[in-house]
Amino acid sequence: MLTDGSVSGQTAWVHEPFEGTSDQYGIPTTTKEEMIAAAEAAKSNKIQLIVHAMGERAIDFVVDEFYEVDRWLEDGPSVRVEHATIPTEQAIERAAKGKIGFVPQTVFLFAEIESYLKNFGEERTKRSYPIKTFLENDILTALSSDAPATAWADSVNPFIGIQSAVTRIAYQGTDYGQDERIDVETAIKLYTKAAQEMTRIPNVG
Repeated sequence: MLTDGSVSGQTAWVHEPFEGTSDQYGIPTTTKEEMIAAAEAAKSNKIQLIVHAMGERAIDFVVDEFYEVDRWLEDGPSVRVEHATIPTEQAIERAAKGKIGFVPQTVFLFAEIESYLKNFGEERTKRSYPIKTFLENDILTALSSDAPATAWADSVNPFIGIQSAVTRIAYQGTDYGQDERIDVETAIKLYTKAAQEMTRIPNVG
């Protein structure tokens, strides 16, 4: 389900206004009641609740609701956040406590750096998709291309996402945060073994 929109469209639901604005905080696209109903359906069918959340407020909205809820799946996260673009420290701590999975897409920073800088500014862009921080906090994390939802021509290519996570350098050379770099072996595992653990699809990864 969707809780907000995108960074490029200034529709991700954020705490701080988008760069260059004083009143643009994105758009929440679901209610608490709808999300709880979706979780109940997922629990009764023993499937994962997968929630799109990019902005800080959207991520908090999901994590705050579920981090103290008993898990209904034993072989993977019961709740998974797609994107988790710019989480707060509290969201990271609570996601770790609640065993909530995060699936970020570092290819967005690599391929759409101009949009992130325009809408988030440099400092906030460098805080986006903090993979190393997720791993240091023992959050179950997997990398994804989110293809075809990026402007990159070969968006499904995992090596672009791996390069982005390892170098934190955009296609045109912009540095988007060396503190969040991970090594090649870890990036490959996040696209393979960790992805299987996240999705629970047998015989892959």
